Amino acid sequence: MKETISMLNRFKGMPQFRWMEEILARFESVFQLREATAGIVGFEENPYLKGLNLFTDIFNAIVNKQTLQIRYQRFGKEPKTYIYHPYFLKQYNLRWFLFGRCDHLKEKKTATTFALDRIEHIEPVHIPYVENKEIAFDEYFEDVIGVTVYEKEVEKVVLEIDNILFPYVETKPLHGSQKIERRDQATTTVELSLIINHELENLLLGYLDKIRIIAPKYLRERMVSRVREAIARNS
Repeated sequence: MKETISMLNRFKGMPQFRWMEEILARFESVFQLREATAGIVGFEENPYLKGLNLFTDIFNAIVNKQTLQIRYQRFGKEPKTYIYHPYFLKQYNLRWFLFGRCDHLKEKKTATTFALDRIEHIEPVHIPYVENKEIAFDEYFEDVIGVTVYEKEVEKVVLEIDNILFPYVETKPLHGSQKIERRDQATTTVELSLIINHELENLLLGYLDKIRIIAPKYLRERMVSRVREAIARNS
């Protein structure tokens, strides 16, 4: 037990493990197992991100099937209060996102997404919890990069990548559907099958000096427009 507690203590500070810190403290006290333990695993995280203090309460609400009242403020908007049935937590780009059902969006096929850093307040409410019987979250994000899931069809994205960059894209694929279509001395052409969203666009922006977007045409034009706006803004 001493070795197990020593190992688990190395993960302190991660939001995923905060729920067990109280349990570890009790074990250490009862069995007199407390000792100094240095961390040996470095996770990429943002300890200053707002909303991390809500993680445990939201996690418990999902486990216990508890309906919540959430006050949420979108960027540039006034805060609004929602009756919310929480289902799933996911981390992307050092931010945490909550997925669930809002009572006023009953016909929506995709989950309503809240970023934890935009949640101002949560509290349990005595409203029957609506269980998730429609969305399989182990498959929900298969067709996207990130956390934005639109109600639209999967599209084919074709990218021509300079071979100086391709080894990085090959070892860390842009998306799970990535496959090589063609390869020559200077470039490698890959195909992705996914739903185009904001996260994909932002990812491609970081590679545009080494990538050419072959298809779809509208995505290439949108990215060119964003680059032109950036140049104009910084000229």
